[in-house]
Amino acid sequence: MISGVDYIFYTSKDASTFFMEFETKLKVIWEHYYKEEDFEDNMYNAFYALDKVMFDEMDNKGFYLNKNGEGPFYLIFNPKYSNIENRITVVLPSIIEESMFCKKIYEIVVKVK
Repeated sequence: MISGVDYIFYTSKDASTFFMEFETKLKVIWEHYYKEEDFEDNMYNAFYALDKVMFDEMDNKGFYLNKNGEGPFYLIFNPKYSNIENRITVVLPSIIEESMFCKKIYEIVVKVK
């Protein structure tokens, strides 16, 4: 089961620059985190979770928030969106109006894009 709330952004940055800057800022929230990534269909995909256990729980729960209000999230970087900009999709476990954690992740993407 996969569920989540998608937010779409656009950037002129390349994937390497975007993810380097994003992960630097993510360390303010999670000093250490678990990441699984792949490159398919010309898109760079990265799942983030606090740890492997949180990541594995997505198989059972989809995107979810734990008792601390944190959860796994997903970034999709599409460099083939257009000739002048790249598309970033952020999939969060809740809407930003209802989750401080999701709002923080959203704000990091806004600052980095």
